[in-house]
Amino acid sequence: MITRLRCSVSPLNFTAKVPYDSKTPLQAAVGEAEGLRPQLPENAHPKLVELMQICWDAAPSNRPSFSVIKTELEELFEKIQSRKMDNAYKYGSIGY
Repeated sequence: MITRLRCSVSPLNFTAKVPYDSKTPLQAAVGEAEGLRPQLPENAHPKLVELMQICWDAAPSNRPSFSVIKTELEELFEKIQSRKMDNAYKYGSIGY
């Protein structure tokens, strides 16, 4: 399942932009410690944005475990794939 998630970046609206590309590694590290976070694309899926923001919580105990993250990503992927299939049938791009 994870392999499919890695191959499915466009429905989740990832960008190829390097976070903090205008900062030195030290500036980025200090900024992260002070709560600086990368700017997310406006068209990113709301559930993905929500998951990322939860993962960025300053208190590690408030962050989800990897198993929870994996489950959330798999469910989001399945939902997006299902919606794409529904649209394909609806608009006739898949024959019966």
